[in-house]
Amino acid sequence: QSQLVLRDQNRNNKSLRLTAEKKLMLLREQNPADLDMQHSQLLEELNATLFRNELNKEKCRRQAKNGSWREGVPKEGAEEYVRSHWVEYAGN
Repeated sequence: QSQLVLRDQNRNNKSLRLTAEKKLMLLREQNPADLDMQHSQLLEELNATLFRNELNKEKCRRQAKNGSWREGVPKEGAEEYVRSHWVEYAGN
């Protein structure tokens, strides 16, 4: 079951990146005066969402390994682990 959740989260992340790429292409076509600012803002929002999703995936992995659903999600160290492996998405 946790594998299905992780697969769905991976699909969601891919969809988020594709949507962001489309928005960036439209933004470049429109070429607004504040293109750089809007581009940076869009990437910042996307990376924040992707990071949150990655953190949730790590918590799911830890829960699956834990085996006890009554104890709750073992959160200790999850954020530090994700941050240590995190690479910001910069677009194309």
